[in-house]
This record gives sequence, C-alpha cells and structure tokens, in this order.
Amino acid sequence: MPSITSSAEIISRRKRRQLPPARSQARLRRLALIAAVLFSLALVGAGGYFAFLYADVAADLPALESLPVLLGPQGQLRQPTRLYDRTGETELVALINPNAVQAEYLFLELIPDVVVDAVLASQDPQYWEQDGYNLVASETTIPEKLVQDLLLWQEPDSVQHIWRVRLLAAQMVHTYGRETVLEWYLNSADFGQLAYGIDAAARVYFGKPAADLNLAEAATLGAVAAAPALNPIEAPQIASERQNSVLSKMLALGYITETQALNANAVAIPIQSGVLPLTMRAPQFTQLALEKLYALVGQDRLQRGGFEIVTTLDLSLQTQANCTVEIQLARLNGDLPIDSLGNLNCAGGTQLPTLNREDVIAGASPQAGAVVIDPETGQVLALVGEVDAPQQAGTILSPFIYLTAFTRGMSPASLIWDIPASVPPNLEGYGNQDGTFHGPMRIRTASAHDYLVPVLSVLRLTGPANAWRTAQQSGIFSLEIPQAEDSYAPLFEDGRYSLLEITHAYSMFANAGTLVGVDVEHTGDLQPIFLLEVKDLDGRIWPGLDAQIKPVTTPQLAYLVTDMLADEDARRESMGYPNAFEIGRPVAAKLGGGLTEVSTWALGYTPNLIAGVWLGVPEGEDAVQTAQVSPLASAGVWHALVTTASQELPLANWEEPVGMVQQVVCDPSGLLPTEECPQLVNEIFITGSEPLQTDNLYQTFQVNTQTGRLATVYTPTEFIEERVYLVVPPEAQEWAQQQGLETPPDTYDVIFNTSTSSQVTSIQSPEIFSYVSGEVEITGTAAGEDFDFYRLQIGEGLNPRQWLQIGEDSSSPVEADVLGVWDTTGLDGLYAIQLRVVNEDQSVEDASIQVTVDNRPPVIQILQPLDGAVFAYPSERSLTFQAQVTDNLGIARVEFWVDGRMLSSLSDPPYVAPWSGTLGEHEMEVRALDQAGNISVELVTFSLEN
Repeated sequence: MPSITSSAEIISRRKRRQLPPARSQARLRRLALIAAVLFSLALVGAGGYFAFLYADVAADLPALESLPVLLGPQGQLRQPTRLYDRTGETELVALINPNAVQAEYLFLELIPDVVVDAVLASQDPQYWEQDGYNLVASETTIPEKLVQDLLLWQEPDSVQHIWRVRLLAAQMVHTYGRETVLEWYLNSADFGQLAYGIDAAARVYFGKPAADLNLAEAATLGAVAAAPALNPIEAPQIASERQNSVLSKMLALGYITETQALNANAVAIPIQSGVLPLTMRAPQFTQLALEKLYALVGQDRLQRGGFEIVTTLDLSLQTQANCTVEIQLARLNGDLPIDSLGNLNCAGGTQLPTLNREDVIAGASPQAGAVVIDPETGQVLALVGEVDAPQQAGTILSPFIYLTAFTRGMSPASLIWDIPASVPPNLEGYGNQDGTFHGPMRIRTASAHDYLVPVLSVLRLTGPANAWRTAQQSGIFSLEIPQAEDSYAPLFEDGRYSLLEITHAYSMFANAGTLVGVDVEHTGDLQPIFLLEVKDLDGRIWPGLDAQIKPVTTPQLAYLVTDMLADEDARRESMGYPNAFEIGRPVAAKLGGGLTEVSTWALGYTPNLIAGVWLGVPEGEDAVQTAQVSPLASAGVWHALVTTASQELPLANWEEPVGMVQQVVCDPSGLLPTEECPQLVNEIFITGSEPLQTDNLYQTFQVNTQTGRLATVYTPTEFIEERVYLVVPPEAQEWAQQQGLETPPDTYDVIFNTSTSSQVTSIQSPEIFSYVSGEVEITGTAAGEDFDFYRLQIGEGLNPRQWLQIGEDSSSPVEADVLGVWDTTGLDGLYAIQLRVVNEDQSVEDASIQVTVDNRPPVIQILQPLDGAVFAYPSERSLTFQAQVTDNLGIARVEFWVDGRMLSSLSDPPYVAPWSGTLGEHEMEVRALDQAGNISVELVTFSLEN
C-alpha cells in the first residue's frame, strides 16, 4: 500500500490541475513576460556581439574623404612614381608609359558607352544593381577593386580583410554614388604596360584617345582590365581570344546586337607594335633600385603612381663613370686610339692611364662593369654595366681566404711555399698566371702578385669550407659551400659572383670588419643600399630603409687584410711604379682574374669609398679563345673612377685599432731575424700572435769540404766550412733542383756518430688562436663585487649565429681557476669560446676568444727506412731516417725514436734524423704531434747485418 506521504502528493497534484481558469491565465502571462524578457536580452546580446564584430572589422578603416584626392581629375595617383638622384632634384625615371604621357582624366559622360559596357561586362555585370559588394559571387566588384588596390592594399589576406573591403566598398558607393565610383575606376584601372586609366590604355595600345575607340577596341580593353598581363602587346593571341569572350558577355547582357558582335569580331585591330622604353638616367642603377622598391612596396602599387623616391646615386660621379668605361672599352676594342677620348667631354676619361698597344683586343667585344660604394653607409654612389651579372671571380676571392688563415693565427708575414707540391690533388694542371713557381714567400707578397698556388696552399691549410664560410659571412651571400669533392670549385668554373656583391663584401674590410647594408628583400642578408627615402601619397616616409650593420670579423683581423692590400712597396714589385693603384692617398687594392675565363677584376678602397671594376670578354665570342685582357685595363678604370670621386674628399688614412704590434721579421719566413737572414722587413701582427721563434729558413751548416757532407766534431778543422743554405722541406726538393738551388747536405760524415738537435671576466686558457682537441679545460676568472652567475658557451665560425652552452650556469665566482670543460669530440674548425658574467644588476660582461678545433691526427709516411729493410754492416751503418708528415692544420713537433730512445725532435720540416747504428734488429718509431696536441705514431723494423 502507498504511504501517507505519497497519497498527499497525489491529492495535491490533482488539486492543482483543478485550479480556476483565472489563476491559470495569470500564470501564462507571467511565463510570456519571462519569455519576452529573455528574447529582448538575447536581442541585446546579439546586437552587442554584432556591434563588437562591426567595430572590429571597421577599426582603422581609411577615410573615404581621401578618395577624391587620390582619384579625382587632379588626383595624386595621376602623378607617376618618380625616382631622383641623392639630391632629390634630378629625376632618374618616371614610371609612366611614354605613349600615355598625353592621357587625360575623362568624366563619365565623355567616355563612349561601348567602353563603359565592355568594362562592366568584363568586370562587374551587376554593377548598377548592387551596393558595391557581392556576398555570393566570388568575383570582386568594381568598388571592391578600388578599395583593395588603393586603400587596403597593404593588408594581408584574411576573412576580416574581405569584410573590411566589402564594408568600405558599400560606404564608398553610398557616399559618392555609382556614377562617380565608376568614373574613378575607368580613370585609374590598370591596363598593363604602365597604362592606368582608359584614355592612357587607348593611347598605348591603339594610338588614339579613348573617345575614338570602337566596339572591337573597347572589348579588347575590357578584357585587359580583368587581366593586365594578358594585353595585346605581351600576349596578342590570348588578348584576341579574351576580346571575343567580352563581346559574348556584352551580347548576353543585351548591350550589343548579334550583328554588332559579329562585325566587331571580324574587325582587324591594329596594335601599336613599337613599345617605347622608359626614359631612364643611369639605367642599370635605376633598374636595380626599382627591384629593391618592388620588394619594399610591391610592384603593382609602386607602378600605379604617387610615390617620390630619393636614391643614393651621385649623378655627377655616375656621369663620369659612364663615359670613363665607354672610353676604355672603345680603346680595348680598337674603336679609339689608346690615347684618345673620342668626341666625349669626359673629365674621368682624362684620368685613364695609357694602355699598351698589345692590350688592344680588336673584335673581342669586351664588356665592363663598375660600381662605387660608400663603405661606412653601404650606399651605392655610381653603377655602370651589368654589375649584377655573375662573373668568374677567381683570385679576387683570395682576401677572404687569407682572412680565414689570419683567424687561425697566421698573418701577412706567414710563410707560404709556392711550389708544385702546394697544389692540391686533382688540381695539378693549375698554376700561377706567369707559369712559374716562386718558392717561399710571405702571404703579403703572394697577395700583391696575385699568385694562385699560394692561395690554393692556404685554402688547403685552412680547409676550403672554412674559407668559403668566411666569404659567405662577409657578404658573398650567393656563395654555396660545396661538398668535399668540389671543395675548391668557387675558385674555378663554378665560382661566379656579381661585381656588386663582391665589392660590397670588400667594403667590410674598409669598414673595420663590419658590413653595412639593408635587408629590403627580406632574405636575411644585407645588401648594398640604393634608396635613401621613399615618400608615399600621404607624405609618409616608409620604414625599412635604415642602414643595418653586421659585424663579420674583428677590427684587428680586418686591419691585417687592409694593411696587406695597402702595401705600396709590395704592389710596385708586381705592377711597377707608378701604377694604377697610386692616386696620391692611401689605397688598399687587389687585382684578380678568372682562372678559366677571360675575366679581370680590380677592387680597391680608401677610407672614404670603395670601387670595383670587372672587365672581360663574354662567353661565346669567337675571339675569346685568343683574347687576353690585361688586369691593368680594369685597374685603369678603377684609377680614373677613384681619382675622380676623391677630388673633393678629405685626405684620410685607416686608424690602426688597439691590439696591433709592429715587428721586424725575416723575409720570407716571417720569423725573428737571425744573422743568416738575407732581408729584413717590417710586419704587423695582432698582439700575442707575433713570432717568438727565430728564422729557420736560412741556416748555417758546417760542411766537410772534402766529402760534401755535414761536418762533425771529429771532422778536421781545415776541412770545415760554414755555409748558409735555404732549407727547403722535402716536398720542395724537386722545385729547388729545377731552380738550381744549392741545398744543404742531408747526411753526416759516415764514420762519426752524431746527434741533431677585463680583470674580473677573462679566459686565460686556452690561448687565443690556439689549437685544441679532445676535452679542453677552460680556465680564467669570473668574479666581481656584484657577481651573480657566469655561463660558458661556444659557437662555430667567426661570428657565430648560434651558441651552445657548456655545462650549467654557475653562481660560484672563479678566480684564475677552471671555469668548465669542453668536449670537442667530433668537431673540427674555427670556434669561438665566450665567457658571460651576469651581475646582480643584470649587467653583462663578456670575454671571448677564438680557437681552432682539430681532432684529426697527423698523417705519417716513413720514407726511410722501409719496413723490413736490411742494411749491410758496417758500410751502411750511418743511416738518415726520413718521414713525410702532413696535417690539416700544422705540425708542432716530430720525434724519431730508435729502440725506445729518442733520437731527434724537430719542429719544422724536413723531418730527417741521422743515425749511426749497431748490428742487429731495430725498431724505429716516428711520433708526430700537431698544433692541437693530436698524436700519431708509425713503426718500422729494420736490421743491420754483416
């Protein structure tokens, strides 16, 4: 049975069902009121939401009042974009089709109906029925085109952008009316070929004003308005097909009759075939400046008009550069006498050094390029020829190779062997341009003479990838680091880079190791600066043109290169006196040339400017095989350019950075002088890298005049004579013999037994420019009164882009003790070590050094004795052990051990050790230690028998 409570609930529910009608109606009214309130609240909420959306879409919309100013009869967009020289006064080019110069603004009533109908049929058939936008159709309406192209052209594509365009288009039609909007469009639409507006298009394509257009021509322009690139000049066949499509649309819309359509379709339309080029001053410079502008602003928007651009061009210098290059090419090709200016009034041409008659290469059609840059600002001042076309660079790359060597502790004084053995494997067919090997020389001398073999030798020593990375970081951004099998390719056929790029990279040396430029094209690489100011319709100065700086190397390393290139005495040895690089002020300069093509370069800079000149013969010319362009021809153009450009500049020299030291050394070893040294020279070094070892290239030997062998303490005094020899390494022996060079004896008198013989933030170890391997203990000081913590990190290369932390941050100060341990296993090449100390006030103090990681041990080849060799005793008891030892970086020490006892320790080649043996079997061991401490060991056994 149900409980009493359950029954009561049932009765209560029945009573409620039986309430009088009045009470039920009141309840319904209350429910209706609640529903109405909720609906009202919903409407308010929805309204608020849509109001929020509207406010978001409409935020910062351009003012409609600007449209008449832009598009009206005197509209700003009717003024073409203009480029000026650096003064802002002389026009270089106006972006307007020359055939459209006389084009006029046409009021709607003056535009033929067939033109209006053709454009509407092609662009916006529902124009008169819509309010400026179309929510359904995917095609853009005419008002939307105006908004998109002129008002919101900088906005990225997005759903919000679409709604902003539609909203502004609707407001435009509502404010100005369909007739005015259509008139604006017809007078500003892009018809291709730099023709904006219907009257300009009619004059460009048909040579007549728009008022004279017939139906066929109107249909053609209606099609072009929809796709400006498919115009009758660039794509005549496609333009004709699209004209037929427009006629069909006009017929379907009732604008024309079938007869009119057929007649228009049958009409042959004469198109102006002669496209007039833009009138440009300094066309090569202006075209490159336009490319930068297209990347900055956008080509379509820039060409539409209204911009004023001030470039970096020095028009006076440009004029002189133009005529100077023209005269030199005419002389080389035999079109002008070698001492004539022709009919040109050219002050720069008068500065051209006289050519030799044998320099004339008539019929070879030589070409040239020249560029002048301000290294401090990165601005291009003058530019002639195809300076942006890649040319074979060859030895003009050598300063970047030598810079890489300088980062590894070498200097302009470092000894290089110009011998056949210095040529890397697989490149044996290449040699110096004069066909001669010159033996030992300093890097300074090799650079001044533009010898190829020393370049190859240094490249082999430093590692090609390291050198190409240096060139890449210096500004030759198009250089791709090749794979191992093609590691030398950038010097040869594949090494093709533009004059503009290489000149800009050289400006890094002129600017104390810092590259200055701008990244207008958003590639991440700094390029030379062509633009000073870009002003738009509103008078707004566009951002993105400020010069940026990129530290590439230290001022000290850059100064080493500059000092080497500025050595007049060294240049005079190779170029004579006077020569083209002498202009009465300090000049750092380099001649270079392609190795497999007729390509010559002259690059040089003063403290105020840098100029680069390329001169060569294009590939494919019949005369290329026999043409030989003298490097002095390109140097002559350089001389004329820089002399002319420097006339109004103050005389200046490069300021020597701190941390440099001058020292007298022996030439050509670059080591400390000895009495035997035949010539002393003054050299420059980074403090701490100056030589500590005395010259060992020229050595005094005591010789037994009777036997011709090295004397010993037992040699009779009357037979001993002291002689000074040039000591050459084993790999240079063949060259020495070919030169008839007398070399010291390599054996001793056989009957004698002889032996040969920031104070608070600093890194003390390893030393700067030292070689390291394996686990490297880094010691130094990281302390100070406000010390918080320190961090150790390493990065690859000269100017690391990424840093890798060593260990964890340490909050314990260190004074002249271990900071951390770096495991270099698997690494090779140039690295930077940075100690960063962070103080309690968050200030930071850094100490950095550069080291070379070398985990590859030396390679040893024992030449004498061979393993298992047997020698007759006692006639062959006096032996000379010989080993050839090579290393990717450099040998520190080579030791000879016999039967467990050291016989000799040598720090320089040749690696030979005399030994007077005993009967029996012996073991000879060669131990080689490289600069990084890597050790290699090779063993042979041999015996002396009766």
